[in-house]
Amino acid sequence: MSEALSVAGQWDGQFTYPRDYEPEFFQAALFEAESVIGGTITERAHASTEDSACFVALVSGTRQGRHVQFRKTYQTDRRNHTVLYEGMLNEAGDEIEGTWIIMGSWQGAFLMVRRKRDAVSNTVKVSAQIDGDI
Repeated sequence: MSEALSVAGQWDGQFTYPRDYEPEFFQAALFEAESVIGGTITERAHASTEDSACFVALVSGTRQGRHVQFRKTYQTDRRNHTVLYEGMLNEAGDEIEGTWIIMGSWQGAFLMVRRKRDAVSNTVKVSAQIDGDI
């Protein structure tokens, strides 16, 4: 497995709704082992819809080559449905673009952009330095 193809890492994303609803943004922390994907997604709902509530969902899925598919299952009573995502990882391995669907209900597009690995590494280093100083 090429590391460039792995989806392991930190991602920032956006998904769009049908009609005239504003898009929502999320952060994903993913791991991958032998093409199996897992992790979490955290998102904040729009103030106009649910008092800017924060939602956490579990992710489980697979990657076959550049094709990525996963389920997002919310861990809250306010959102208790599963969303299916299917998309393509670009050749650079830093974007996933595709569609999401709630079966029998809604669907839309999504885009995920990988955070720079150096930025994540530097955050960990700074955090370790701060923790060490306390």
